[in-house]
Amino acid sequence: LLTGAVCGDDELDDLTRRLRQRDKWERKAAIEGLARLGTPPAWELVMETLADERGEVADTAQWVLAGLRDAKLLKRLEGGEGLRSKDPWIRERVTELFGRLDGLEDVRPLISQLDDREPGVRRAAYLALESRAPTMEARGRERVAKAARRRRRSERDPHLRARALALQVACTGDLDLLLEASRDREPAQRAMAAHLLRCFGDERERRDALVLLLDQALEDEHRSVRFQAVESAARLASRESVRLLVERLGQEEHSRLEHRIVRILQALSGQEHRRDPRPWRDWLARLDEGWRGRLMPGGTVRPASARERSAVATALPVLSDHLTFLIDLSGSIWRERADGKSRMERVDEKLREALGRLHEDARFNVVPFTSTPIPWKERLMKASRRNVSGALRFFDELRVSGSGNIFDAVQLALCDPELDTLVLLTDGAPTGGRRHRLELILPWLLRQNESRGVHFDVVLVGASHRLEGLWRRLTDGSAGELVTLDLQ
Repeated sequence: LLTGAVCGDDELDDLTRRLRQRDKWERKAAIEGLARLGTPPAWELVMETLADERGEVADTAQWVLAGLRDAKLLKRLEGGEGLRSKDPWIRERVTELFGRLDGLEDVRPLISQLDDREPGVRRAAYLALESRAPTMEARGRERVAKAARRRRRSERDPHLRARALALQVACTGDLDLLLEASRDREPAQRAMAAHLLRCFGDERERRDALVLLLDQALEDEHRSVRFQAVESAARLASRESVRLLVERLGQEEHSRLEHRIVRILQALSGQEHRRDPRPWRDWLARLDEGWRGRLMPGGTVRPASARERSAVATALPVLSDHLTFLIDLSGSIWRERADGKSRMERVDEKLREALGRLHEDARFNVVPFTSTPIPWKERLMKASRRNVSGALRFFDELRVSGSGNIFDAVQLALCDPELDTLVLLTDGAPTGGRRHRLELILPWLLRQNESRGVHFDVVLVGASHRLEGLWRRLTDGSAGELVTLDLQ
């Protein structure tokens, strides 16, 4: 036992030394080693690294701390070393972390985060409390629902107001809240209400109300609301929800939503009809009243035919007319292989191909990024020949390289209210910024998108199968497309 204790001390000393290195990857590896060691002194060291400015380090600390079970250390995270820290990044990280901890019974510290002055901390608190709602006791849910109702009245950010709605519904299961939100003037509230419809299932006593709300949302003037309604109808997959999709197919003017409805109907039916609603009406007429369809887990819809799969595998998707291209210019993109080729050659080729296919009435932007985004324009521009040429000239003249801060580039793109599709060209691995770990970034983006309805199309150049699997969660969850390109 004494020998084991000495070995443990030696390992702790070695990991402590590595944690003080300048190299971020050394610090990251040290954190993973400390988590495996799992002693209170090891966890204390991990907690300190939440303040690290390198996302590779702090994200790793946040990720592994979900395994912390020491009651005294958890209590410290509720205080000045965590939720009450003066550093907003630490407050946000620990708030997010508390949503993933097993066995957390007292949610009052999280409720207090709903009043934090930083929007990022409040968003993390909404999401953490939502994730804990199913396991809360009745008294806890009542307390959280009351706080969410108060925040819905005071939040100025429309998307945070939408998150407050989602939290209130998670705690009460009240369908009337969605009826109220569906009449709100803010599209974010209506989009969230349409998103939450899928959480109610198709219980007989609620069926009429669900169909009414779906019908209203599918007719909404704002595309994001219709997007969420289409996705909810697909998840419900009842005869009534499918009937609404078929009806919408004959009216939908947005090409991307029309394409999505067709894909959903093909996946539910096994048929390969296209945009003409008439054969879909014939198929619908043959269904029994109690028919229920099934999509893949998570509502995933795959291409219906081998021909479509082949097209998706070789072409960058241009399925929208309001889109932004995010282009990763990190060092690994520029690096030449032994044969003299680089990922940048493929990125450049596919960007030119996509811009050349834009209709002149489309609107677009190009945002290359390294550690910071470098937008061509501040907003989407008309895809005239002059503008397309100007965007390509702007891109050609860039000779920057550095770390690849994907998260901040996405946040910048999402600020444009016209945007409905974001096309990311990358090798798949973030290498800069305060957010690095895809296991944390991608779920965050999906939840952020619940009141927006942006399609994420991702083009991976020379990425590993592991990275491809992670990014597919984002594309599947946003009804987007994933394209993988090798370097040949």
